[in-house]
Amino acid sequence: MKCIYEKATGNILTIVSDDTQTIDGLYFHYPQEYKDGLDFIKAETFPKNIRQYRVVNNNIVSKSDLEIYEEKAYGKILKADERDREKLKPDGTEVEKAEKIIDVLDILQDVGLIKLADTALIDAKLIDAYTSLFLSGAYVLSESDRIGINQKLVPTKYKIEVNTKVTEKTNKEK
Repeated sequence: MKCIYEKATGNILTIVSDDTQTIDGLYFHYPQEYKDGLDFIKAETFPKNIRQYRVVNNNIVSKSDLEIYEEKAYGKILKADERDREKLKPDGTEVEKAEKIIDVLDILQDVGLIKLADTALIDAKLIDAYTSLFLSGAYVLSESDRIGINQKLVPTKYKIEVNTKVTEKTNKEK
């Protein structure tokens, strides 16, 4: 029997009982780049639930509970830096609060209820709010960083400060 897996992740794709089957034959309708990223190992028996196992150094090993959770939640096993970024993401209430702060302060500035003396305090609040939204993935700093359609841009006025705050939070977490 053969176990076909992805070289990059070790994720097991399928178990083939016929040893004469090749990756090219099984995946003939896939592009060659994809097939080049696959490999196989042979064994007499394989675990029943192959989704809870992966191949590491030509051995089948059980995935940790964290890895199984990450695959379900994110569609992949996260790298260490991705796990750190996930820890920094604010929860839903913090994101909601940040969005409300931005809306209210923008309205107050538009109607002229905020005095010039208050602008430093308002800018600080807006920078905190945009930082939370940036960490949540709802906002990006530049158009080239945009991944999802729903992401909004941090206003130019606050880009440098938001970037600095994100860097500080990231370094503090490490």
